Amino acid sequence: MIEMFIVEYVVHSTESTKGQEENYFFEKIRSDSPHFHVVIESLRRIVEPIYGAQVDAARKIGEAHDRQCELLFVKSNSEPATAVGLIVYKLRSTGEYGLFNYMELKSFFVIDAQKHSGKGYGKRLLQKVEREARARNFSGIYGTINDSVTDTMRFFTRNGFSVADVELETNVTCGTEKLVVKKL
Repeated sequence: MIEMFIVEYVVHSTESTKGQEENYFFEKIRSDSPHFHVVIESLRRIVEPIYGAQVDAARKIGEAHDRQCELLFVKSNSEPATAVGLIVYKLRSTGEYGLFNYMELKSFFVIDAQKHSGKGYGKRLLQKVEREARARNFSGIYGTINDSVTDTMRFFTRNGFSVADVELETNVTCGTEKLVVKKL
C-alpha cells in the first residue's frame, strides 16, 4: 500500500524587500509529510523548555484527527523555501473555559525568532489562523500563553486579544499560563 500525504502550497503574498522578492506559503503537516521533522525539532527546541516533553502533542499533530498543523514557508529568489513559523489549531470547539464556538490555538510561534523577528511572520501566522477560524464559522480564537514569554504576550494583546481573568491549572516548568481571547 502506498501512503500519500497532502501538501497545500498556496502563495499568499509576494513582497520585495531590499531588492529580493519573497513568496510566503503554508504547508499542512501530518506525520507522513516531508517536513514533519521541522515540527518535531521546533517542539523540542521551543516548547519543551517551558512545557516539558511533547511526545503526546507530536503524536496528536501527526495524526491530525482533531487539529491542524501548518508551517509558514518563505522563499526568496533562488533560495530554497525555509520554514519560519508554525501554527496548530483545533478543528472543533470543545467549549473549554466556557468559550463555545471558539477555535483553540494550540501552538503558535516563529521558528528561530532571533533570526526571523520583526519580519511580519507572526502577523502572517495570526492572519492565517483568523482566516481558518472564520472559514469554520468560529466566533473567536483563544489560547494559553506562558507569561515568561513576554514578547508573545505583547504580540497577542497588540493584535486584539485580551487576557482573561481565569485561573489556569497547568504543569509548566516556568512562568504562569494566561488565557488570551479574541472575538472575531
